[in-house]
Amino acid sequence: MTTSDTVSTVSSATLHEAAGRIGALPSAIGPVHPHFRVSGPAFPLRCSPGDNLALHHAVYAADPGDVLVVDVGDGHEFGYWGEILSVAAHSRGLGGLVINGGVRDRDALGEVGFPVFAERVCLRGTVKQPGGTAQIGAPVLLGDVTVERGDLVVGDADGVVVIPADRVDQALRDSEDRDRKEAGIMAALRGGASTLELLDLPALGEPTVPAGTRRTPVVVPGLGHAGAPFPVAVRYGDVVASSAIHGRDPDTGKLPDTVEGQAAGVFANVRRVVEAAGGTAADIVKVKVFAQDAAAARTAVNDPWTQLFPDPDDRPVRHTLTAPLPAGFLLQAEFVAVLTHTPETIR
Repeated sequence: MTTSDTVSTVSSATLHEAAGRIGALPSAIGPVHPHFRVSGPAFPLRCSPGDNLALHHAVYAADPGDVLVVDVGDGHEFGYWGEILSVAAHSRGLGGLVINGGVRDRDALGEVGFPVFAERVCLRGTVKQPGGTAQIGAPVLLGDVTVERGDLVVGDADGVVVIPADRVDQALRDSEDRDRKEAGIMAALRGGASTLELLDLPALGEPTVPAGTRRTPVVVPGLGHAGAPFPVAVRYGDVVASSAIHGRDPDTGKLPDTVEGQAAGVFANVRRVVEAAGGTAADIVKVKVFAQDAAAARTAVNDPWTQLFPDPDDRPVRHTLTAPLPAGFLLQAEFVAVLTHTPETIR
């Protein structure tokens, strides 16, 4: 199966789970008609509340196949999109529309066939005035998901998921594996097996960390410290604790020579480690940063920090300390995570 085949058939729920339970847009956003399905690269834009001028421009600024992903700020109760824009977008070959506001002409949208996913149906009209907060092509935030141009958008009857462009290939491969696994599970269920045995589910009231549970090493090829008598992290039940994680690229072996470059590398590797342990960044509860220059590190880590933890109301605690590090290393970090869900969870 090719990548394009997978994109056209993968479900939003499977892709969300396979990617590490990331990218789910607010559940209020759904298909205007149950048969609508959308997939393609994101073209983000922001509308001024109650104004759809930016949408008219975006229809002609986006490339064929692009999915318009629209943030309307707090102006949800307007019908930003209708039959005219659907005909225009369909004629241009766009992939679909995802909007956290209202649309109208529901029956006509179904007849046009252009996939529309919206928070609500609302007949209230909009204006078309320049200025305001409108912006085309810049990243937008829908719920706790930052959407950038080129990210993969997949929507169906279950909702919409957005996967960062640099994680799409792996997410699609993992989605295929997940679908194969689920097909096997369902075949076994039809043969009389139970979900309790197939998924190895614990008894009700069974402790999360039964007596005698052992530490399980977390292995990420290319990470860890050469020759060290300890793993890069361990998992004990639902708890994951890491050793110091550096910013070296595990694929190329290269270590950036700036504190900003190493900060980006460190938090990219933190993500790799927690996902290898079966969790996501959302499970991390504490991060400790060790730096040659703590003051410089505090500034350098802010950008990758907000990318890894985009919700300002749901971030782990963080400490930044000055510490001697091996030659060439400007900063490292360790974390503790408590896994509340895992990518392997079967829906």
